[in-house]
Amino acid sequence: MIHAYVMPSLFGKSSLSMDNDLFHDVDEILNHPDYKDELKALRRDAVKTGDWTLNNSRYAELVEKEYKHANNIVILLHSSPVGLGLDDFISGDTLYTPDLEDDEYEKRLKSRLATVISSDRGQSEQLYRMNRAGHAKHLKSLDEDMIYDVEDAINYFESLVDEE
Repeated sequence: MIHAYVMPSLFGKSSLSMDNDLFHDVDEILNHPDYKDELKALRRDAVKTGDWTLNNSRYAELVEKEYKHANNIVILLHSSPVGLGLDDFISGDTLYTPDLEDDEYEKRLKSRLATVISSDRGQSEQLYRMNRAGHAKHLKSLDEDMIYDVEDAINYFESLVDEE
């Protein structure tokens, strides 16, 4: 089964995937040399127009291509599999991380923006804030039993994979 854990930008996908082989950071696809420029252009257009259709369909296509033979993994996504067009591909459970406290988020944002080249900084900040705002809005529509902090999500997914 392929499971998903939704963690917006700056919530710790890279750290979690480096610490635990069960978890796979979707940013590995977004930063892949074969796709990086194309996906960056699609994101830039989506931020400008507010239409994420092309970006999300290409993103879903690449996720499916990369993980089509995978089993017993958790893909760390920026947003809901349904919104990305991955709801049929994610065959297992989907959980969501709770929102961060504002001061913790701002600290992480400031740290990340310090690493972004100045010409991309404004759009990067806008994208990070949009991603977090969308996540916070989506959390309000979810049952509480779908929202797990990172440690609980690790334990939950590890127990699922052990059963499979």
